[in-house]
Amino acid sequence: MLFDYICEIFNIKQPTGFIFKQMKDFRGEGYNYTDIGMYYTLKYYYDILENKVIEGTGIGIIPYYYEKAKAHYKKVFDLEDAVNSFENKEQLVKITTKILEKRVDIKKPLPLQIDWEENNEDS
Repeated sequence: MLFDYICEIFNIKQPTGFIFKQMKDFRGEGYNYTDIGMYYTLKYYYDILENKVIEGTGIGIIPYYYEKAKAHYKKVFDLEDAVNSFENKEQLVKITTKILEKRVDIKKPLPLQIDWEENNEDS
């Protein structure tokens, strides 16, 4: 994957001797980077951060972005794990109600009469 991606971003058929030397150095003491780690670092730098490829630099950005890419992809993979382990516990509950058939006849006048005189006598 690493070789294929390097060839893709640099538009070459195979990695150059300079890039092979960089990969050997990054795998060795002082760095101990893995091929998959270098692959994800390059993906992070070029695809996520959308930096442009500069001819002649090889893969020299790896030591500067390896830990940042590692932290980024750890978050991504943790989120994917959380999504995959999520269990939807929602249930659809059907509620039925009865419609009351009570009708009010609006045409009848309401029996509301006030006897004003009767109320004034009590005062």
